[in-house]
Amino acid sequence: MVKVGIQKLRILTGEFDSPDLQHWLEYGIDLPPTPRTTISLTDGLEMESIAVSLCNIWGQKAVSGSVLVSVQEIRSHFDHRELKPGDVTDAFKYLTDVNACEARGNRTYEFRKEHLGQILDIERIIADEDDDRDGTQRGLDDFN
Repeated sequence: MVKVGIQKLRILTGEFDSPDLQHWLEYGIDLPPTPRTTISLTDGLEMESIAVSLCNIWGQKAVSGSVLVSVQEIRSHFDHRELKPGDVTDAFKYLTDVNACEARGNRTYEFRKEHLGQILDIERIIADEDDDRDGTQRGLDDFN
């Protein structure tokens, strides 16, 4: 079976025992569009969790070109869930410190292709820094 034009599921080879199923797959079954990726943040987030979310949502889009995002856009995207402007600013400061983005002024930040190495590796970077601080290994779940 194959997705045709990302809109129909059709049979490529072989047959099914059910004539009805065979008919439907020869004609093609309409498929719904692929839903967009959604990452939800809970209340009371640590800066590291916010930084990872920023990289996963906006940073990875830098593969296609420069992405500008403001603190207000971030807060609006997450529906202001106890996400204070200072929390987002702290996360962006951390990301600029590890070269995952650049500050562009007026609480706006830019993710670019040259940042992709750090963006894609942000979880390891955070985990390594955490290990360096106290000598014990922790996962991102420990930050929530």
